[in-house]
Amino acid sequence: MSNPSLLLLQIAVILASCRLATPLFAKLGQPPVIAEMMVEHLLGPSCFGWVAPQLSALLFPSSSLPALSMISQIGLVLFMFLIGWRLDVGHLRTIGHFALVIKRSERSERL
Repeated sequence: MSNPSLLLLQIAVILASCRLATPLFAKLGQPPVIAEMMVEHLLGPSCFGWVAPQLSALLFPSSSLPALSMISQIGLVLFMFLIGWRLDVGHLRTIGHFALVIKRSERSERL
């Protein structure tokens, strides 16, 4: 299998797994990010590589991991950019005082 088609297959398996896991974890009261992290662990070498090492090596060969890692890093940077874009600094200023007061009261309780 060529590199681009293997990469597309890897992405499809990861996305489909996340899509299937999200409703299951929602029934347990967990947010989608928890389902995605669990899928990451289940598809990783500690679980999938242990249960089915040949299939894991076929689907995620070590030669394809740098490209998959690069795509995941780009996704993380875009995600962090979106979080920063939606950050309401005015709201932080209003609740920042309360956080400071709580921190001071915790410190005075210890003394």
